[in-house]
Amino acid sequence: MDLGVSEFRLPPQRQDRFEAQQQLLERLIRVTEQLFDETVDINMKGVFFTVQKAIPLMSKGSAIVLNASINAHLGMPGTTVYGATKAGVVNLAKTLSAELLERGIRVNAVSPGPITSALLRDGSQERIQETKDWIQNQVPIKRFGTPEEIAAGVLYCETSEFFCQELAAEIFRKRTSSS
Repeated sequence: MDLGVSEFRLPPQRQDRFEAQQQLLERLIRVTEQLFDETVDINMKGVFFTVQKAIPLMSKGSAIVLNASINAHLGMPGTTVYGATKAGVVNLAKTLSAELLERGIRVNAVSPGPITSALLRDGSQERIQETKDWIQNQVPIKRFGTPEEIAAGVLYCETSEFFCQELAAEIFRKRTSSS
């Protein structure tokens, strides 16, 4: 399915705000209603409506892989709103998986930890290193992942060999239909 997703770009003013939001990881007391709304718009509303528009174009055997975050599963200081929206993405994947079962569309979410990227590029090298060290100490593998590692997981979830969600849904359907 080629919907031009790889070519999708936020408008410049939204991209600037998106990057700032990703870098700040605001603490609860400093979260404004604007930051809250923008984070929900990007991480939940954008995901929901993108999937909604893509579903009519998808055939049986298609797969949707949503991008969540380790922050959906760990309570890390400074990620209150971000973590809540990524937990929402995980729940959205579960719900969509059940809703799209009859259409034969698999839905999964990946929840990567910190990824080597341009996220930590601004500021002094000392401050960047301190931040990287702090982040690495919050995650189980104690290192940043790579985009290639995440891509490999997503590609695996997209293959027809990946059937765990379908199998679980089939077991659930059999249990509920026999009761």
